[in-house]
Amino acid sequence: MEFKLTYEGPLWAKDSQKRAPDGTSFADHKQHLRRAFDLQLRVLWNTNVFLKEAQAEKKGGVDTRQMWRSGAFFGPSAAEREPLADALKRRHAGAYVPMVCSYLDLSCDLEIDALVVKGEDENTAFSDFDNRIKTLIDGLRKPKNKQELGQHSQPPEDGVLFVLMEDDNRIRSLSTKSSRFLEEHNDVSFAKIWITVRTKCSPVTFLNAGFL
Repeated sequence: MEFKLTYEGPLWAKDSQKRAPDGTSFADHKQHLRRAFDLQLRVLWNTNVFLKEAQAEKKGGVDTRQMWRSGAFFGPSAAEREPLADALKRRHAGAYVPMVCSYLDLSCDLEIDALVVKGEDENTAFSDFDNRIKTLIDGLRKPKNKQELGQHSQPPEDGVLFVLMEDDNRIRSLSTKSSRFLEEHNDVSFAKIWITVRTKCSPVTFLNAGFL
């Protein structure tokens, strides 16, 4: 499966101690990124035929690691199935739906294209580019602990955050390319980002074949 995610806004360098005037911390900043991607991933889950129809089999509350389509006339009864998104949410404390995860035996290749603002020093925009990409990667995965949630970020209304992956160890390959943002901008942390995501199945199973 291949799709694109985008982001436009401030992108801080990883482990920055920077705080916004309203007290927003680095953890809040990463959570802001997650919320931006959450909106796009929800659309994908709601419009992609496979993601919308895929159901995981559950017998006696135990996952069988089998996948079915809604309305299928064979296989387990409707009572023994649940939407794939619900199955993933249940496995992640009811708070997250990570697409690329160990449960589905999925990894991903990422291609990141970025336009960044150049400051007074010609090299300013690019010197910390790697650290800013690390921040972006953090924004694509679910938080590892409560400290990564920040203090000012509000969860979605339904309390669930759709994220690309459960952990950055799900990334199989990563390529990045940056160019200068040619419009004037007073925030040197501003960036325009395009992310091409390609999911990879290893091994291919009945549960993840729709991600090929």
